[in-house]
Amino acid sequence: MKTIQLSRLDIGNIRKTDWLMSAENDCVLRNEPPRLRYLLCSTPRSGSTLVGDILHGTGAAGDPQEYLNSRLMAAWLRQKGKTDGILSLDEYLHDLECRRTTANGVFGIKVHFEHMMLVWQKDFAGMKDFLNRFDRIVFLTRQDKIAQAVSWYKALVTQIWTSEDKKVIDPDDPRLTKQPPYRPDIIARKLADIVTQEANWRAMLGGKRRP
Repeated sequence: MKTIQLSRLDIGNIRKTDWLMSAENDCVLRNEPPRLRYLLCSTPRSGSTLVGDILHGTGAAGDPQEYLNSRLMAAWLRQKGKTDGILSLDEYLHDLECRRTTANGVFGIKVHFEHMMLVWQKDFAGMKDFLNRFDRIVFLTRQDKIAQAVSWYKALVTQIWTSEDKKVIDPDDPRLTKQPPYRPDIIARKLADIVTQEANWRAMLGGKRRP
């Protein structure tokens, strides 16, 4: 059984992540496993949140959030009253499938490659076993990678990642008006990270077993 040790449970925009993981956003609870699991493989600021929101909005494609993001995992532990920071991946995924599978039996999840590294470090066999849980895999990329790197840098500085952030912070929060200084060195590093993550996804997906 894979376990993950989170060093902090008070990370990120807690109001936002607690809302994302709350029962308010659950589907009708199920006891049977999904009939179809799909995975959105992505990189930060690639437009994957928009794609996930559109899929969720259909009411027939689960709710593909970044469930392997440490902030959402921390929110789940808070929700369960677990203060030791230890998360059982099997228990976590089972709970998500019970709560976030739509009535037609479809469950989705969105993952950046950095999330894979957080959970499995360099255990590539463990990563492939995780990929093999899914019946369908979609690899999302953004054509304008410079714009993607700039967007990532701005989000890191302001901590405003999506429009959902603006709904759960106070109107006078300084993040809403913060203007990031121009830092080409950081933007270049983010660009290199995007290219590396995409290359890692391609290498990993190329080795996925298929029925």
